[in-house]
Amino acid sequence: MDGFGIEGDFKVKLYSISAGEASSEPVEVTVHPEKPPYLVAYEKVQILPNFMGIRVVSENETGAKLTFRTFKKDTVTNEYIEVGTDYVISKEIEYYNRGHAADTLQYFRVQVRDRWGHWSPPKDAACSPWFETELPKNIFNEVALCNLSGDGSSVPDQTGQYLPSNFWGHKMHSWSGSDVQFRYLYNGTVLGSSSQCYHTKPAAPLPQHFTLDLGAQYNLSRMVLWPRNDAANLFRGGHPQIVRIYGASYNGPDTEQLVDDINDPEAWLDLGIFYFSRADGSFDPYPGTGDRTAEDNALLEKGHEMILKAVDQKIRYLRVQTLKCFSTNTTSGAVMISEISIFGSDK
Repeated sequence: MDGFGIEGDFKVKLYSISAGEASSEPVEVTVHPEKPPYLVAYEKVQILPNFMGIRVVSENETGAKLTFRTFKKDTVTNEYIEVGTDYVISKEIEYYNRGHAADTLQYFRVQVRDRWGHWSPPKDAACSPWFETELPKNIFNEVALCNLSGDGSSVPDQTGQYLPSNFWGHKMHSWSGSDVQFRYLYNGTVLGSSSQCYHTKPAAPLPQHFTLDLGAQYNLSRMVLWPRNDAANLFRGGHPQIVRIYGASYNGPDTEQLVDDINDPEAWLDLGIFYFSRADGSFDPYPGTGDRTAEDNALLEKGHEMILKAVDQKIRYLRVQTLKCFSTNTTSGAVMISEISIFGSDK
């Protein structure tokens, strides 16, 4: 029974309406709606500190359409100012509100609304957002976990091969004038030369993976990915579209301690699956090379941002799995990336 603002006994009148819209005499009954979903979600709201802001979690058991408004207290007026609105229909609720000073105690408030306009009471919390910085790329290194080529010293030709999900990487493509190397994933050149990039073999099967040693242990917050800067492959071709990220449960310096199997949940923690769309929210590849909008170009400049799931331990090793590209071939093809940047804290 939907639409009631609170739980309780209510007297309602029921009418029968004919096809000609003639109304019967009312019949009065008493109904007892259960606690509405917006209040259930409100009671389970937690406001937690996160990188440069807060993380709000709750439960929405019925999957009802809910709106969450986030406020922060102004230090001068002591009034709560709205700093974000999030719309959810999922049963598990998690959203982030960022852009706040780090290591400073601040006062936040969350309210929940249902689609009939009922608002919950405010839920307040004091949080000190965590510091976030871009991780230093000069200590990143590729990790060659490989069950197909022994010690990882050589990578077999994967053209047309079916590869298991734990295969560590894919052979780099090459063509006349190219300088394709793994390290170009993190050489600091965003949307640079299209011939200097991470670019796997065109016929390599999907999904494809690479594993990265961050060089130290961090609490991770987000990762940004820029596709290869090539008109023929921006929202087309090898531009990644669906990416999944894992962090290793082992975070020591000995890479031999890493388990190769990405499907082992004790070894690899799921940090999230991410869908890269065009600026209008669509996933269709562009039919031509010059069809991008100004909004798409702005998105490319900013990069695809992935907010990583919070885990209770620091992470040193990342495994990035590309499940799909914008290419019309959904089973194989090259993965092309210009640059990645990773953010977090070692505190």
